[in-house]
Amino acid sequence: MSHLVPQGRPFALSFFLASVELISNLIRPLTLSLRLSIKITTGHIFITLIRVGLCGFLTRFRFFSFFVLRVVLGLYFLFEFAICVIQAFVFRLLLVQYIEESSFVE
Repeated sequence: MSHLVPQGRPFALSFFLASVELISNLIRPLTLSLRLSIKITTGHIFITLIRVGLCGFLTRFRFFSFFVLRVVLGLYFLFEFAICVIQAFVFRLLLVQYIEESSFVE
């Protein structure tokens, strides 16, 4: 626990500071996972909203809207896939950085 306490701190605050740092190190991967899952879920909700909105358009202009629906959803799906790849890369980088920060190796 001594590596969690910063240098030059008052002795009376040692336990409190070590506890805060420990909780911070344990919560980081959880918040990172939560951020990743929220972004992916938001993308799925947005795809559903596009599909529902374009389906209302589909009743008026059948052929044109069917084509637009497929193209727009296809392009947005590729966009979402690229975002997921980038988020996974960021997740991995930050997780490795968090592990290295909290390691006991000096």
